[in-house]
Amino acid sequence: MNLGIISETLAKLDEKTDNKLQTFFITVDPERDNTERLKEFQQQFDHRIQMLTGERQKIDEVVAKYKVYASKVDGEEEINHSSMIYLISPEGKYVTHFVADLNSDESQSDKILAEIKKYVS
Repeated sequence: MNLGIISETLAKLDEKTDNKLQTFFITVDPERDNTERLKEFQQQFDHRIQMLTGERQKIDEVVAKYKVYASKVDGEEEINHSSMIYLISPEGKYVTHFVADLNSDESQSDKILAEIKKYVS
C-alpha cells in the first residue's frame, strides 16, 4: 500500500523537487527478498523507488534505528511489520514520518507531497 502511495507522490513531483529526492524501500525480510525478487516486485511501482536488501544484521540495525516493528507469523512465510514512510535529510537526519490514514478523505500522496515541499526547496 505505501509503495503505491509513494509511486503516486513521485508522479506529482515537479522536476526541481524530483531531482533532489531519492526514494528507497528496505525489506525487513532479506532471507526471502533477494535482489531478483525485489526487481520483480519493483516493476509494480514507480521506477525511481530503489529496492534494497542486505545482510540480516544490517537490516536489523535499520529496523532498530527506525523503530520498525517486524515479526514472523508462526508457521508462515509472511512477516507482520509496521508501515511507515520516513523523510530523511541529505545528512541522514530524521525529518518526519508518515503513516497512511486509510479512513481519511484526504489524498495521502498530497499530504506527503506537501511535507516534502516544506523541506525540499
